[in-house]
Order: sequence, then C-alpha cells, then structure tokens
Amino acid sequence: MRVLVMWLLLAVVPAAQAQKPAEAAGTAKPQAEIRSDGNWWKQADNDAQDGMISGLVDCLHWEKHQNLPNLSRPDFILKVSRYYGQHPASITLDAALLALPKTAPPSQPGGEHYGEKHGYFDGMYWVEVSTEQREAFVLGYLFCKTGSAQAMGAIAHAVEKVDQWYESNPKKDDTKIADVLDKVGDLPHKAKENH
Repeated sequence: MRVLVMWLLLAVVPAAQAQKPAEAAGTAKPQAEIRSDGNWWKQADNDAQDGMISGLVDCLHWEKHQNLPNLSRPDFILKVSRYYGQHPASITLDAALLALPKTAPPSQPGGEHYGEKHGYFDGMYWVEVSTEQREAFVLGYLFCKTGSAQAMGAIAHAVEKVDQWYESNPKKDDTKIADVLDKVGDLPHKAKENH
C-alpha cells in the first residue's frame, strides 16, 4: 500500500507542476491521472502488478474478446516485466499484454478452468485481496474498458462502491466484479466507453 501511495504522490507532483496558469490560479483543479503503462508497472509492487494483470486480463479476455497467452498471473507478471526491459515504458499495459507470444507451455492436467464469463473474479476474490490489489484491478479493468488514463479519485471511488456493494449483498459473493462495477453507478467506464 505504501508503494502505491508513494507512486500516487510522485504522479501528482509532476501533474501539478504542468498545470496551465488559469488552473494554477484556482479556476480548475484537475485530478491527477494514472496512466497504465510501463512507468506505472516499474513503480508498482507485486500486489499492485497482480491486481493490474487480473483486471486487464479479465477485461481483455471477456469484454474485448482478445486472445491472450495461457499463463498464470505470476508468469504474466514475469513476462510483462521482461517486456518492459526491452521496450519503451510509454507502451500501455494492454498493448504489452497483447504483444506477448500467444504460445505457452501446455496446461498441466488438473488445475482450475473457468468457462463462465469473468472466471473467478467475483466477491470471493475481491475480499481475499488487499486494497492495493483491488485498486489496481479496477485501474486495469477500467483502463481496458475506456482506453484512457483514470483519475486517482475515480479509482478510489469505484473501489469504495464495489466494497459497499459486496458488504450490502453478502449472499451474492459469486457476483462478478465487472458486473458489480456496472451496477454501482456512474463510473468512468460508463461515461467514457466508446468501444
């Protein structure tokens, strides 16, 4: 959590310095935006990277119908880290994921397979992960849905709304996070979605 807060603070300072004179005079105060790219990735700790991969993969696979490698989250994290070691950090994370080779080692016998939409990204997953992973999941998912950077306040608001929804509906822990994001109100992916 401390890494995410530090990263957020680092993101706010340059944004504040880049304000136009009218904004600096107090006529407008834009929220700092989080860009889901290699710069974010390199600053994030493992929990945040895990949450981001989860949100992006959930959206890319189930909403955008993209063909992704059959990898575990730790393998995705390793491959994305290697990818950014060889490519510019300005490349967005969704583009980095889609650039990964589609071939992967064959699945081992056994293991879990989820045929239902959004797999295991539901209330049970949500309550088991840290707040940092929740924020990164929502950041990745909404970035995929909108194709644009997300305001820090919008991410915190979305996480709070999802938390409240699951707390108010304890018997619906099998409801998918993506479905809850759609239920909880006017979130960035509803206003900006153009895909």
